[in-house]
Amino acid sequence: MPGLQSNGILAMLSADGAQKDAFLQTARDMANKATELNPTRAWSQSAAAWVAFVEKDYDTAFRLSERAKSLAPSDGYIQDFHGMITLFSGDFVSARQVSDPANRNDPPSQRHGNRNLFAAANFHLGNYQETLASLNAAGERGDPIGPPRLAYQAAAKHALGDLEGARADVQELMTTWPEFRMDVILLTFFRNPEPANEVIDRLIDAGWHANK
Repeated sequence: MPGLQSNGILAMLSADGAQKDAFLQTARDMANKATELNPTRAWSQSAAAWVAFVEKDYDTAFRLSERAKSLAPSDGYIQDFHGMITLFSGDFVSARQVSDPANRNDPPSQRHGNRNLFAAANFHLGNYQETLASLNAAGERGDPIGPPRLAYQAAAKHALGDLEGARADVQELMTTWPEFRMDVILLTFFRNPEPANEVIDRLIDAGWHANK
């Protein structure tokens, strides 16, 4: 599944052309193989859902991912995929529900992305304090700090009027990941541009800019 996810992400981020088509075809082949081997397995449904999402067939992606989630309600990785699909499709209520730590029973040894997904969903629902609380909890658990996490942290602080804190996070984002195009990532992954711009506009106002 990691290989399928990676190829799907690379396909989304690649310019139209042979390389993009190759990444997407590899993801399709992996999903088709999983479905052929066991069409009723949760992972097969989740793989097919991710390919549908990459192809921007959002309704099919949600349907397949919802089926995968129902087949494996205790599989944190399946739940995280569903969280990503619902978040980027704009269904923030569903994304919040599936990623809520209170609804999960993940083993302590496993590191999932649900706290970051929960934070992002809360941001887009206007729950900025919950966004920061979830990101802080992720940090306390030792979850990795990446560009999206810092971006949402800065955007939430900006929304709450903590401009100094937002600027500090933006500066860290630009210093640590100078080539990372948060604007491109968000606008590529979100079904509609409005949620992406919610974050991007606040980052820009806090001093973020793409390196030329």
